[in-house]
Amino acid sequence: MQGNFVTKYKLIYFVPRSHLELTKNSLFDIGCGVQGNYSCCAWEVEGTGQFLPEDLSNPTLGDVGKLSRIQEFRVEILCPENSIEIARNTLLENHPYEHPAYEFVKVKV
Repeated sequence: MQGNFVTKYKLIYFVPRSHLELTKNSLFDIGCGVQGNYSCCAWEVEGTGQFLPEDLSNPTLGDVGKLSRIQEFRVEILCPENSIEIARNTLLENHPYEHPAYEFVKVKV
């Protein structure tokens, strides 16, 4: 396949099963997850996350002062460059965690 590369960003985030579909669908609704002639594209894998809520935290899951390990999904979704801020806000509005782990990585597709 020949052609020019398009710069996009890949949003990578971690989420419990309870909010997996909600977060993906909210991101699809704003135009993320498009690859060529396909929409609603995402990659996900289940794994174990761990965290220790400190004294001033307000954890959705787990207890302050106790190490927690929970099943989470790592989700990767392409995001247009001009949608990074709205994608970030959309994720934060629909994610249950006080401080969700996420990142944007520049990719050429």
